[in-house]
Amino acid sequence: MSEEKFKVKYGKNLEDIKAKTPTVLLPVSFGESSLVLLDIIVSQLEEQSAMNRAHIGYKLVVVIIDESDFDNTKIDIKDHVQKLKEVSGTDLLDKLDIKFKIIKSESYVTSNRLQKIFLTHDFQSFSGKSESDLDLDLKTILLQTSDKSTREDLLNIVRKETILRTAIAENCSVILFGHSMSKLADDVLSLAVKGRGSEISDNLTDGIIEYERSNLHILHPLRDILFSEIKEYSKLCGLSEISLNISEGTTVKKSIKNKTINELIKDYFRSVEVEYPEVISTVVKIGSKMAHPPTQDDFQIKNCILCSNSIYNDPKHWLEQITVHGGAPLELEEEKANLEAYLASVKDKKSDSLIHEADEVVPLCYGCIVNLGTTGQSGFIWPTKRPSKQEILDEYVLTDDEGDED
Repeated sequence: MSEEKFKVKYGKNLEDIKAKTPTVLLPVSFGESSLVLLDIIVSQLEEQSAMNRAHIGYKLVVVIIDESDFDNTKIDIKDHVQKLKEVSGTDLLDKLDIKFKIIKSESYVTSNRLQKIFLTHDFQSFSGKSESDLDLDLKTILLQTSDKSTREDLLNIVRKETILRTAIAENCSVILFGHSMSKLADDVLSLAVKGRGSEISDNLTDGIIEYERSNLHILHPLRDILFSEIKEYSKLCGLSEISLNISEGTTVKKSIKNKTINELIKDYFRSVEVEYPEVISTVVKIGSKMAHPPTQDDFQIKNCILCSNSIYNDPKHWLEQITVHGGAPLELEEEKANLEAYLASVKDKKSDSLIHEADEVVPLCYGCIVNLGTTGQSGFIWPTKRPSKQEILDEYVLTDDEGDED
């Protein structure tokens, strides 16, 4: 964050200084990495405010996503935010005009955008018409699948989208993520395993992204720091006491069978980091060099109806190429007769009805096709339509008093 726009501002024209001062969004998950980054940022702003006749270089908005509605631990987010303010210094935070926003994850779900997505046996995806039973909360939507890795992947989509929407609503031009080098290495492998390799470049690279016709500058200030180093900093500054260990590691022991893909990869890198930290830096460097994949001939880049990420190649075509659709050729008349009898008895009438009631064919990326494969054939309900910038602002105003934490 050595760019000119983050440095202190001088001058007497307050309107001109205000126009040059960017608003920065910092998501805090109460994992140690995000808490450490917040502590560093507060120290930097305190140092800037102490300079003679100087104005701080940027305004800071801290956003906390409240997932307590479906979290079995029933964590009181407001209580933790208050503890965080006390550790950081309430008077100092007020002096620096740092805003804290608590956004409920439920805000991601709006009934008028809920649709049913169907996936046929040949990997064709359709969106279905809205029904009376589509007025669901986020917990019910996530419980449509029993696979823990799938639920975690879907929840990550909700978190990412909620952060971007909050940035638009708060008029932020910069988003800081507190990911350590270890967390970025986790993301490289977990995205590859989940079939989201095309997202690695966007998730690791600092730079400008476009969201709802607004440019957002994404930065990872701790990308060169190992998680073990962050833990030591956290202990020295007393941040470990308020950490919930959500985003970086966990103190809860689970059996391998109960762990998600992300948890397994985290455990691997935590064990490697002690003696072979160069492995982590190598994974991040390789991941950072990955570019967007080339597209197939005559294939128009689309956005996934579920996760909104770009689709560069047709996943349906690729799955058809690697999937065996038929068995050994039939030779005897008896074998042919048995096959016809079997097909007549198990004809998939349900699949025909799904296609009949579908509105339109919709694009799904490979990762989301895998996710929907765990939900069965009854269809998967999801908020498929991303709100416009004006809709984001309107919804935010309606829920502002409820989500504010001043």
